[in-house]
Amino acid sequence: MARKGDSESAADLAYTMICERILSGDLKPGQRLTRKDMAELTGVSIIPVIDALHRLESEGLVQSLPYVGSSVISLTAETKRDRYALRLAAESQIARMIARGRLREDVKYRLIEQAKTIDTQLQINGMAKTTWEMHFDFHAGFARLTDCPSLVDAMRRDHLFMLLEWQELSHWQQANDHPDTDALSHVWLLGEIFSGDPGRSEMAARRHIAAAATIPKDLIDWNEGSES
Repeated sequence: MARKGDSESAADLAYTMICERILSGDLKPGQRLTRKDMAELTGVSIIPVIDALHRLESEGLVQSLPYVGSSVISLTAETKRDRYALRLAAESQIARMIARGRLREDVKYRLIEQAKTIDTQLQINGMAKTTWEMHFDFHAGFARLTDCPSLVDAMRRDHLFMLLEWQELSHWQQANDHPDTDALSHVWLLGEIFSGDPGRSEMAARRHIAAAATIPKDLIDWNEGSES
């Protein structure tokens, strides 16, 4: 019988392998993920696979239905709109909370240097894996400054789904053609948030999200941000 620690390691292995296959596009949006197939794919038993699928479901990459089983989340218009709304709420709140606080100058400097690197890499390489990791670390670190674990968790879910979309659409390859390219800049975003004005910061966050959104533009209402 496997020890508890062995089971946990197997579940982590299954999670990592399935997650990577989803985000690389090897497992397509909407594709069924049977327990047997995933056990064969990962080389572990059914129990760790079940744990891994539950974790992936909690992170928004897998959906499960009674009598149907698990599948990779589908990139339908309804799903994108739902995730967009959640991201809009979470990142707008993060921006407002950071604007109300007082960051040390060394923290601001570190964030600005990170933002410069990300903006450069996005222009050169698009949303390659290494760029995405930097992008996630930047936004996750920003969320941690709020001392609100739920917002950090929301940020992780948002960015995993964003990567799934970008892998499907090669979205960042067209970034230079977007009409609101200024709002794609992370340096610009920080400048707005560091103004200390919560309303202005929220507006900037909403513009930043809208600039990278892959849902129809008529569903985007960033210019209706709340007042400070």
